[in-house]
Amino acid sequence: MHRVPEEEMEWDRRDEDFKQNLEDQWFVKRCFYRYDVFRRCPNIEWLDGSSIDPKEKELGSNLLNVDTAKILKSA
Repeated sequence: MHRVPEEEMEWDRRDEDFKQNLEDQWFVKRCFYRYDVFRRCPNIEWLDGSSIDPKEKELGSNLLNVDTAKILKSA
């Protein structure tokens, strides 16, 4: 799915606003969800309405090294 650049910019802005308002445990869960999709579908280019930045895939693998058990259990 490809949108015109103006629509993509608007979607990205809204998604950033949404992420900024998430509680920490939900933000971490969202990151884990996205990383799990990247891991299972390595050639994916779009997810949840947004193009995927290759840097996000790298950051997802680093997330596994963080102790997030307490955050995930608290939600």
